[in-house]
Amino acid sequence: MTRCFPFLLCFLFLLSGCGSRSYPADAAYHFQTDFQYTWRSTGNPILFACSDTGYYFIFDCFLYYCDKDTMSPVPVCSKPNCQHSAETDPARLDLCNAYFRRVNYYGGQVFWSDGRIFVYAASFERDGVSLFEVSPDGSSRKDLIHGLTKYAGTPDCMAVHRGKFYVSETVYDEKMNTAIGLKVYSLDDPRQPPEVIYRQESVTFSYILDLRIQNNTLSFWTLGPERPDGGYFACHIPLPNGEPELDLDIPPGRSPMTATDDIFTYLLTRTGAENAMPFAKLEIRDLAGNLLVSQDLGYEHKGVRGLYVSPFEHAFVVDVSRVTLPDGSKKVMMTYYYFDKSDIPTGEVTLRVLLQQEME
Repeated sequence: MTRCFPFLLCFLFLLSGCGSRSYPADAAYHFQTDFQYTWRSTGNPILFACSDTGYYFIFDCFLYYCDKDTMSPVPVCSKPNCQHSAETDPARLDLCNAYFRRVNYYGGQVFWSDGRIFVYAASFERDGVSLFEVSPDGSSRKDLIHGLTKYAGTPDCMAVHRGKFYVSETVYDEKMNTAIGLKVYSLDDPRQPPEVIYRQESVTFSYILDLRIQNNTLSFWTLGPERPDGGYFACHIPLPNGEPELDLDIPPGRSPMTATDDIFTYLLTRTGAENAMPFAKLEIRDLAGNLLVSQDLGYEHKGVRGLYVSPFEHAFVVDVSRVTLPDGSKKVMMTYYYFDKSDIPTGEVTLRVLLQQEME
């Protein structure tokens, strides 16, 4: 009996739930557990996540990490003899813990929360898409939540916040009629069935766009008959158990969303006419609204894909540009830039290349 006692204590400890994670319940922002404030152009994924020491991001189907002091990216895989992005054998490529299939097609969103890393990508062993968990040292990768589906497509709006995974998905009523909605999964016990917290039942076809969580309130844009002109409106859901609140008193159309680090606000705008190259100008203001930086990103840009702001000294721009090569030829390149926020008071920031690749 004496030998069994330690094992009995461990069993009782697990049953008591003492080993489970705990999360804050107030409206304040908690970096370790809360959804990270980012801004991105509509329909584009969350490609960057900030940890307490650096940044995780998706580039060309691979998950990278770079320390905020060195800004030198490395694949998040510690398997011995793994070639990572240099691997040419597809079968061996699947074994790399930093590699995710069809991640560009499905959005490839990445999240960091409470020391855990999550990536949304195509499943390896089953059809469909999944939320994966990757160990911070790159030693393991597991299919955590599988079978995610979106109304008329794949999910593109999602968030990780205080132990929960919020995602726009197809939802059903008792007659199995489909609609667009929001589901919540437990990251600590992914075997639990998800909870539906929003259902857009009155629209034949709709969207959920620009989902974010701030002050422990989930917000997104959608459209429906609630507005007389059929335009977009905002929906706010106080977490964890609040009822949806609609905000119809907004101008027609959707205003671009900004990011803030509680010191500056950041905005990508268009240059020239409304139908000009999208999001080719970077504007940065202080919290009083004073314009500090107004910087064109170049007329050969096909379009900036997103702006990502971290609580550290860096911000990131994901860009697709037509680059002039030394021989005079031009190629379209996908480039991840970063800039130092300490340069903002000077009125101009310098975009530095983090990674770059030719687009086919």
